[in-house]
Amino acid sequence: MACSCHPFVLITVLSVLPPATALGGEGDFFRPLVSAAYYHDSNIFRFTGDGEVPSMIGGEVTGNRIQSVNYYILGAGFLLDWRQSRQRIQTRAQASTAKFSRYSAILDYEGHDLNARWDWQLGNRWRGQLGADRTKTLGSYDNVGVGTNTRTLSRYNLRAVRDLHTDWQAEAGYNRYSSKYSSGNSRDVDVDAFSLGIFRLGGTMQRMGLELRLSDVQRPNKTGTLSDASEWGLFGVATWQPSGKTRLRGRLGYINRTYDTAGARDFSGLEARLDADWAPTGKSLVNVAAYRELNESELGASNNHAEVTGLDLNGQWQFLPKTSIGPFLRLENRSYDGTSVDDDYLSYGLRASYQPWPGGDIALTVQRATRDSSAPDREFRATAISLTAAMAF
Repeated sequence: MACSCHPFVLITVLSVLPPATALGGEGDFFRPLVSAAYYHDSNIFRFTGDGEVPSMIGGEVTGNRIQSVNYYILGAGFLLDWRQSRQRIQTRAQASTAKFSRYSAILDYEGHDLNARWDWQLGNRWRGQLGADRTKTLGSYDNVGVGTNTRTLSRYNLRAVRDLHTDWQAEAGYNRYSSKYSSGNSRDVDVDAFSLGIFRLGGTMQRMGLELRLSDVQRPNKTGTLSDASEWGLFGVATWQPSGKTRLRGRLGYINRTYDTAGARDFSGLEARLDADWAPTGKSLVNVAAYRELNESELGASNNHAEVTGLDLNGQWQFLPKTSIGPFLRLENRSYDGTSVDDDYLSYGLRASYQPWPGGDIALTVQRATRDSSAPDREFRATAISLTAAMAF
């Protein structure tokens, strides 16, 4: 029989239940997992204004005005953590259902979250990871318009690390990335990526080296302007810890992408990223990231790439033993080569979380997102609120 409980009631019940004893031997556990989330979005389709709203969406009358949408997602599954000598396998599997207060004909969906990872070690010099994950969720409407927009994302990865010497290390990796949409099939993409790097270790400069990346991009539903492509990149990477409270990670390199049948869209250039973690006290943490990237454009045939420059800022303060709070901010500029389109994206908000026990987490997030653009029909304003709970027993 289907449960008719309001999600807020379920979240409250979950928060007061005691954790169950984990099953399995020493170092092993199997834990049931349940989750509930309630969301409010003031402009889910990212309309610029009421003038963009069609009279009907999903068979429902809109009154030609932007209407907020509430929805909830309920999920259930399990966690598995198994250790054997130097090997460790972790698995997460969860099925979910999402129900929307408006436009349910195109928004309701059944989702899932499947993840498995094997941390392996062979002898004293070889180690790495073998992993796979698959998720089905609602995709972003930032550049889509009105329509069904569920997205199934699959990833497979293999990473192998070889210790060459006390101060030297080599690493090889393979990643398979596949993104499929329920509609708008021109956005579907499969990417096979290979990487090879050599690094020097030690001292405050914990890791420094060179990394080569090769990617093969496949478009299952090709058009005249969206073709298969190949990309290579060469990067210098470094991890530096100048003090016990500060850690820096940097990446600087050059990429080149070539399209099979749309040569006018080829692009190349510099990419850079710097991440900084700062823990001023034992109960506070600040993360900052600054980046410049070249991405394939979502605007279609009129341009070949987007130059993305951004800044992310996240803070966290644990003011009670089980409770933390912190702000977040993202500033991003997207300049589309070959057009006059230039977007400024701003997202900011506050997140609070409570952990009643290990494996249990309740979080409240309030967020405001805006996009200002040189193309007025790309601008939007939206406010989102979420209350989520995930409990492993």
